[in-house]
Order: sequence, then C-alpha cells, then structure tokens
Amino acid sequence: CQCRDTTKKSLEQIELIKRNKEMTEIQEIAMIGTWVYNSELNVLRYTGHGGVMQHNGVIDLDLTTYSSYVLPDDRKNFNEWIVKNKRGDIGETVNFRIRFNEKIFYMKARTLSYEHLENGGFIAEGYAHNVTDIQKSRNDVNMLTLAIDNAVEYITAVNLDGNLIFANHRFRKSMNISMQDDR
Repeated sequence: CQCRDTTKKSLEQIELIKRNKEMTEIQEIAMIGTWVYNSELNVLRYTGHGGVMQHNGVIDLDLTTYSSYVLPDDRKNFNEWIVKNKRGDIGETVNFRIRFNEKIFYMKARTLSYEHLENGGFIAEGYAHNVTDIQKSRNDVNMLTLAIDNAVEYITAVNLDGNLIFANHRFRKSMNISMQDDR
C-alpha cells in the first residue's frame, strides 16, 4: 500500500481551471479567438470567440476557403501576410475584412509562434480579434467630423483660456486660419 499527498497538485489543477475560465471569459468579451495553421494539412483551426463564423467552439477550414472570405480589396495584403508567415517571418499584425453570411467583419490577426516540422512543413499559431465594433465607431466619428467640418454654419470650440481648439472649414476660411494649424 502506498500513500501519497496530492493536495498540492489538486490545488494547482483547480487554480489552472479557474485561470483558464477567466481567460476564456475575457476572450469572449473582447471577441478574441486563437488559431493554429498546419501547413501539412493546409488547415486553419480557429478556436474562440470572434463572433464571426462560430461564436464558441472550434472550426477547421482549409486556408484557401478562409482566404476566399477576405474581401478582394484586402486580399493582397492578407496573402502577403500569409507568405511572410510561411517563411517564418512572424510578429506583424494584419488588418483585413471578411464577408461571412452577408455581413462584413473587420479583423486583426497576428502570428505569435512558429514551429518547423521535420518534413519541411510548419505549424503557426496566433490570435484573431474581431474589431468590427471599434471600426464602426471610428467610421461614425469620422462621418460626424466630416459633417461638422463641411457645415455651412460656423462651428468652433474654445477651451477655458479662450484658445481655439476646433474650428470647422467655413470658420477657418472666413477668419483666414490655415487648415494646417493645430486644432
């Protein structure tokens, strides 16, 4: 009969499970997923919470199929990033849009690790972040800024000291203030 104290190991396992759950919750809120690409199988395995193809769980796609979802305007940039990854040149982030189920998603992806296989293939791993909401907010701010800047009324903002911090195009033109001056 052998007796062994497994309390420390059990406590470590419980702590790891707790931390993994916390990380999964953060990924879900931030809409971040992880991916692994195996060149031998030409399979991209995506796991996580990007909210694009599958909210939770795992999805396997061949790289050609995934690339076909990338919008044509972004495909060249995306493919150049793929080529760099195939060479083992990792660390760069790529921004691209994909169309899936008639919706457009703004994505940011980065490769974090790269492993050469004995047969000449490789395995690359990284993350993908669905930044659609962030991009839509930027687009809304840009549209509002453009509307204000091109309004026919004078629109200005000054700080408490009376210094001009913003003036739209019409005001700047009428007051001979250069458009290049800081706002």
